[in-house]
Amino acid sequence: MDIAEKITYWRNFRGYSTTKLAKAAGIAQSTLREIELKNTSPSWDTVEKLCSALEISPMELIATNEPLNHKPNYDDKIKNLPEQAKKIIDTVIEVNQPAKEQAAASGK
Repeated sequence: MDIAEKITYWRNFRGYSTTKLAKAAGIAQSTLREIELKNTSPSWDTVEKLCSALEISPMELIATNEPLNHKPNYDDKIKNLPEQAKKIIDTVIEVNQPAKEQAAASGK
């Protein structure tokens, strides 16, 4: 995976459009598109801005072939869900929490 593919991967992983990521990074949307289309390479300053907006280390983009943190955590998984779905998930967790605590106390 090259740097352009990694930027696209992380943008999609975070649920960002090119417009949203470009705005968060403080760069032109056209610049981001040119990078993702492999028509230009980003400067180090642009890499740092994109990484900050994507909440990743620059090492994620430049040091490896595959993303280092490719397994999403709970927050990443539900971040882009509708509010109603988030409420349902929270309710399921709350309902099951006492059962977990009871099982732990009884040694199961």
